[in-house]
Amino acid sequence: MATIHSIKAEPLSKEAFSPFGELLDVEEMSASQATSSPVNFQGGKVRVGTALLPYKGLRLTGLEQHFHVTQAFIPISGSPAVVAVAAPTPQEDDNAIPKPEDVRAFLIDGTRGYMLHKGTWHSDRLPLYEPGSKMVIITDDETNQDLKEHGSMSDPIDRRGGWKLNRLVDFQHAFGITFEITL
Repeated sequence: MATIHSIKAEPLSKEAFSPFGELLDVEEMSASQATSSPVNFQGGKVRVGTALLPYKGLRLTGLEQHFHVTQAFIPISGSPAVVAVAAPTPQEDDNAIPKPEDVRAFLIDGTRGYMLHKGTWHSDRLPLYEPGSKMVIITDDETNQDLKEHGSMSDPIDRRGGWKLNRLVDFQHAFGITFEITL
């Protein structure tokens, strides 16, 4: 039987999200201004893609970590969603997995994107409604290929037996924990 660990979703703000990444928005800008953020693609070629994430409810069991890339997620459908995150942990330490109490969730209103710091643990975006959420994802080709080649959760704590650029943890399988996001 799984233990439910409840996480209250917080409003997405620059200050609250800063340990995990930065916001991509124009909230505090006036006309004709632009902003940019540096990206870290140690893995290689930039990959820009789109995704439709279906509505699945507000429970999750898995978090993933990417060692060599900052990733950006930019909503294009205006759909609200939540994302669970935890601070980066050292790549070299296979046991450096976030504690459930260190996982936070943020409410994304569908008008602002975000970019995760390299190594930040994160869930998939969880849309709040049907049909789901459309987004642009900016990552690198090598991280994406590594996920495709080794994308199973056969080991509940994937100790990178084949992984080079990623780590995934299924908290339910490994620890009997399911996260439930509350609004």
